[in-house]
Amino acid sequence: MKLRSLFLFVAIALFSFCGHADENGLADDHIFKPLLGKKVAAQGLAWGSGSKGLGERVVLPSGIRIYLTGSRYSKLHRNGRLVRIVGRISVRHMEPAPPGAQGYTGPFDYYALDVESVDVIQEVTHEFPELLKR
Repeated sequence: MKLRSLFLFVAIALFSFCGHADENGLADDHIFKPLLGKKVAAQGLAWGSGSKGLGERVVLPSGIRIYLTGSRYSKLHRNGRLVRIVGRISVRHMEPAPPGAQGYTGPFDYYALDVESVDVIQEVTHEFPELLKR
């Protein structure tokens, strides 16, 4: 019984620490909200090139996904590599797919980064996006 309680405690702690990091809600609002509309650098694993859904993204060390927009990124994508991406962060909204069509069943908001530059890096030094000085 003690092991089950310990597992439950760890699961709750991880969920609380990492936030709700899926496409059906915004994770870590207290961290991202002050950064909205500002130029930031985000570091993480580049993923999603050629996949369905919202497409290319950076998965931060916390597990939160930031979806990437802008024509520069599609030419610079580095699937599976550690990257540092600079751009302006925003919240985008996805409407559900029409009945009978493939797609998301409900509406949701997600974080997006309008990409200005992409660099492959050797290691991630920041868990969350960092605000850049102009």
